[in-house]
Amino acid sequence: MPTPEPRSSPPSQRDVPANLDLLIRKALKGGDTRQLESALADSVGEAPPTKRAPDRAATDPNKPGAGEVIVPGGSRGSAGSPAEAPTFAVPVELQDEEVDPPTEELEPPTDTAPAAPAASDEQAVDPEAAVLALWDQADRALSRLREGDLQSAHEALDEVIAAATAARAALPDRDSWSVQLPNYTRPYGLIIEGLGGPDSAPALADALHLDLATARLNAVSHWSRTALRDDDRESLERLAARANAGGIRAVVADRETLLKVPTALWVVGRMSDGRWYVCRQTPERADADAARAAGQLSVSSDDFTLAVPGDIVIRRYKERGGGRWSRGDASLSEMPERRVSVLDLYGSGPPLRLVVGVTDFEGLPGHEPSSATRSLKNLVDRLAEVWPGIRVEGRRVCAPFKAGRLAEGEQRAEVSGWPLWEEHSRSCWLLYSGG
Repeated sequence: MPTPEPRSSPPSQRDVPANLDLLIRKALKGGDTRQLESALADSVGEAPPTKRAPDRAATDPNKPGAGEVIVPGGSRGSAGSPAEAPTFAVPVELQDEEVDPPTEELEPPTDTAPAAPAASDEQAVDPEAAVLALWDQADRALSRLREGDLQSAHEALDEVIAAATAARAALPDRDSWSVQLPNYTRPYGLIIEGLGGPDSAPALADALHLDLATARLNAVSHWSRTALRDDDRESLERLAARANAGGIRAVVADRETLLKVPTALWVVGRMSDGRWYVCRQTPERADADAARAAGQLSVSSDDFTLAVPGDIVIRRYKERGGGRWSRGDASLSEMPERRVSVLDLYGSGPPLRLVVGVTDFEGLPGHEPSSATRSLKNLVDRLAEVWPGIRVEGRRVCAPFKAGRLAEGEQRAEVSGWPLWEEHSRSCWLLYSGG
């Protein structure tokens, strides 16, 4: 019988560097395998022969990483044959990265796990969650103070400061609620209340040093208006004091003061618990699609003391080509104008703006399912019943001052009375809130 051959001993266990993955990644990125060869050569034991990937893997374009064949530099070919050159393909995700210089020193191996990647700065943070986190930290600091643990209270206050910074960074930019106001050559304006008739014209003329005809034009207004404009604020302040002494409410304001008035939030609808759905930022247009695109949140506002109703005129223009006898000249053609009814409410919470086309009036007094315009009109008529003591300004129509002008390459233009409405509504708030 043939003598059985002795069974070969199992291959000895080979130690590999602890940071082998890092060395392979650097070899892929830099195109140089000397560091990897050196680390493998210093390892104890003999490496088992490396099996090459089948050739068919390189022909499969749908397989991630297809075609990558890595041969460590320590493996040699048959006796007498030159060492096989290392071949590898750099993955696509590493091609755009900055190539490390091949002379970089080898990092010492470490037993600690790699740190988790930091969160991307572009990841959106919920503003409401950030403010709630600030609230929780402040409540924790108060609890530790009441317990007498001053050290923990100080630590909690440090966290409050960090949470406040994070909350401010998470809030939308203030420019998202930026408003446009009309531009005037004189910066200061004297705002008076709507007197509603010519009977107060003599008193107004005496207080503001106006002629009787001009005073009558201002006195017949049912809404608050700017009676005078000037470059000198002190002179207007003296006239406002005379008007207030004569029983006519008056205040002086400028552009900066008007911009500090809280911005009215566009109402989408009212919730069953009395809160309001509002747009996160000013919609681009007065329609439901633009309101949805602006996002929504819920707020609490009630006990309204001032209501400012009115209409915004929107005028549209288009390019009109030259006719048969126009010698090729082109001009603007005005299209039918559009009016948007609006109501601004000022009370204990943030100001609210109800707009036909954006606001759902269901659940509000005077709601008519067939007409949002009539729903708003009915609501204005019943404001005194819902909020007793509220002051309702006269209805004002705000039309644009200037005509449309086509920009280069544009065929349509649009101008509106929204800047004038912002000035009017904020002026009313300044007049009746004490400035």
